[in-house]
Amino acid sequence: QLCGVVQDINTGRMLDWLIRKEKLVVKRQMRYCTGFACKTVYFTPERVNGTPSPCLPSWSHDPVSQCWLYGLLDTKGQFTGHSIAWVFPDNYTALVGSFTDGVMEQASPATVIAKEMSPQGVLTVKFSIMQGEKLKFSPPSPISLGEQGMVRDRYEDSMVYLARSDIPGAGEGLFAKKDVPLNTIVAFFNGLKIPTDVDYAKELFAFDESALLSMSVYTIKLGEDSPFYLDLPLCIGQDTKQYRATLGHKANHSFRPNCRFRQVRHPRWGSIVAIFSNRKIEEGEELLCNYGYNVDRQLVPDWYRQGWEEHNMG
Repeated sequence: QLCGVVQDINTGRMLDWLIRKEKLVVKRQMRYCTGFACKTVYFTPERVNGTPSPCLPSWSHDPVSQCWLYGLLDTKGQFTGHSIAWVFPDNYTALVGSFTDGVMEQASPATVIAKEMSPQGVLTVKFSIMQGEKLKFSPPSPISLGEQGMVRDRYEDSMVYLARSDIPGAGEGLFAKKDVPLNTIVAFFNGLKIPTDVDYAKELFAFDESALLSMSVYTIKLGEDSPFYLDLPLCIGQDTKQYRATLGHKANHSFRPNCRFRQVRHPRWGSIVAIFSNRKIEEGEELLCNYGYNVDRQLVPDWYRQGWEEHNMG
């Protein structure tokens, strides 16, 4: 039986032969994918007589993140098995391993070494499995950031680097390692996943405004309609020797941002926040987001209030 994900040249040759031999069409069907947490189009090769071709992988894209899943579907028509691939938006960085309906259980880092579309529209992808620690699905909770917090996200690591910010007094900032197209993920923001009706900082520092502000430096709403927010404790977020899996919290604020925050699904942490480019970004450019504080309803830092007033006056 052919492997759902092509990991070696012999399997690749067998798939190429099968695609040439069979009279195939690619069926498109809208299905719910738990890994993407939404309905998405599944592309499934089948014979022209309507019978499935069980040896050919299927694929599907996440419409938000532009990540995609690739591999053999199980009998329920799901991306479930021990040789499924999650491919990141660069179409190069991947995780290959065990998934259940698109949700990663455990996977190895991998890279795409070949990608080809046949005249019938059948996608063949070949991967190189890398040496290194296998990664697990470990979503954050109110008391945990998830496991493997010192293992960098390889996609993010290929997109950004930390350096001194161009903004006076801002400390470190996040910069583009290469040119970035419009509407592309550049970084991820992970944190403790806390219900919005819970605010530990207010309970601990109800009468200390400076402490309240410092406790919310790396806090972000998970999504406009989400009942959760992400909170990365200041002492951890400032120290890459304690946590460096994601660095999206290092993006500084601007009222003229080149990036924005948006909720996404990640194979390691589930629902978190990603930073998307608002426009084409050049290599070496600092990545900036509008923090979107409400100065009338929230306690905000002095630098933010001053900047907000200057921005609105101008």
